[in-house]
Amino acid sequence: MTYELDKDMALNLVFRTRVAQNEAFAQNVYAALCNNAFIPDQNLQETWSCSWRAAGKYVANLRNQYGGREDIDEDYLTWYCSGMVNHPKQAWVEEGQVTDAVQEAFKALGWNVVITNETRGDSL
Repeated sequence: MTYELDKDMALNLVFRTRVAQNEAFAQNVYAALCNNAFIPDQNLQETWSCSWRAAGKYVANLRNQYGGREDIDEDYLTWYCSGMVNHPKQAWVEEGQVTDAVQEAFKALGWNVVITNETRGDSL
């Protein structure tokens, strides 16, 4: 069986609604999807990851499909490299960073984030 985090995000009403309605959380989800791997609780031998472009697409699609607002018309470029823009008031983070709120949300979906050395900022 193949586990797919992108499908689990879209199928979970609480998760997709939070992404659709909270721009800072949406950006934090995008950032967490970048440069990290994810392991499903049901199969610790399998990992899931995606490109920055795909991460932006997943977040944009959740917001477009479930945002409930006609003024949302996003694509992957809305989020691509968004962590490089300083938005301290919106609580945006750099690509690869995983906030506690996002980590908890992924855990509720049955997924664990594999934090990389690059994500923590460690130098080898």
